[in-house]
Amino acid sequence: MRLLSMVLATILAITSSASLAEITRTTASNGVIVNMDIDSFANEYSYSSPSVNIDPTTYAFVLRSDGRVTIPSLISGASVYRSSHWRFYNSAIIRGGTQVTFVSTLREVQSCSSRMGDCLYVEGFRIRMTPAQLAQATSNGMVEVQLRAQNGPTLFYRIPVSHFEAVNEVANRR
Repeated sequence: MRLLSMVLATILAITSSASLAEITRTTASNGVIVNMDIDSFANEYSYSSPSVNIDPTTYAFVLRSDGRVTIPSLISGASVYRSSHWRFYNSAIIRGGTQVTFVSTLREVQSCSSRMGDCLYVEGFRIRMTPAQLAQATSNGMVEVQLRAQNGPTLFYRIPVSHFEAVNEVANRR
C-alpha cells in the first residue's frame, strides 16, 4: 500500500504543474471530497476525486484540469504489478465494445529481482470519454471501463458517477 501511495504521488506530480502554489480540499454537495491544486500565478487549476482501488495494486481517480486549456473530466490511474514482462496497457473500452481515448502516461520499472526473475512495473494511463460515452459507460451509478493490455490481463474499473459530478461541480465554482 505504501508503494501505491508513492506511485500515486508520482503520477499526481507528473500530471500537475511543477510550481503549484496551493493544494486544498473541499467537499462537493454530494459529499465527495475533491482535491484542488491551484497555481493562480499560471492560472492553472487541477481537481481530482479520491482514488478508487481496483485491487491492492491498481487504482484510478477522476481528474479535471482548467487553465490555459479546459479539458473534460477524465480517468487517470496506474497499475503496479510484479511480472517477468511488461503488460503494455494500450486501450480502453466501455460497455458495448466502444473504444474510448486511451493515453499511456507512465511506464517505469521500480525494481527487479535476479533470484525471482521478475520486476515490479508501474504503468500509468488516462482515459477520456465524450459525454455520450460517459453515459454509455454508466451502469447502476458506476462508470465502467475495461483497460486492455498487449501482454497481460484485462483490468475492469468501476468508478462512482458521484466522483465525476463532484469534480465537475467544484471545477465549475471557479
